[in-house]
Amino acid sequence: MDMYRGRANSVSSKDLAEALGISNSEFRELYSDLVCEQSAFLGSHPDFGFFMIVDEQDFKLSVGHIESRLIKLSQRKRALDQMKEKQRMISFDEGREKLKEARAEAEKNLCRT
Repeated sequence: MDMYRGRANSVSSKDLAEALGISNSEFRELYSDLVCEQSAFLGSHPDFGFFMIVDEQDFKLSVGHIESRLIKLSQRKRALDQMKEKQRMISFDEGREKLKEARAEAEKNLCRT
C-alpha cells in the first residue's frame, strides 16, 4: 500500500482486489480487518478510492465519508422502524375490528335463539 500514500495516490477496490486475486467483497472484508484488527491507517472515499492516510485532510475525508454513511443508514433504519410500527398499528386496528365483528355476529346469533 506504500504506493497509495494519500488520497492523491488512491486506488479503486476493484483494482486492488484484482491485484490480490480476490473478489471485491473479499477485499472490503480484508480492508475492514486491516483497519479494525491490525490498526492500519487506511482510508477510503467514493471520489478517490482507497489510500494510506498521510495527513489530516486524508483523515477528515475518510472519517467524514464514514459519518455521512452512518447518518444515512440511521435515517434508513428509523424509516423502517416507523414503517414497522405503523404496520403493527394497522395490524392491531385490523385485529380490533375483527374482534368487534365477531362480537356483533355472536350477539346476532344469541338473539336468534
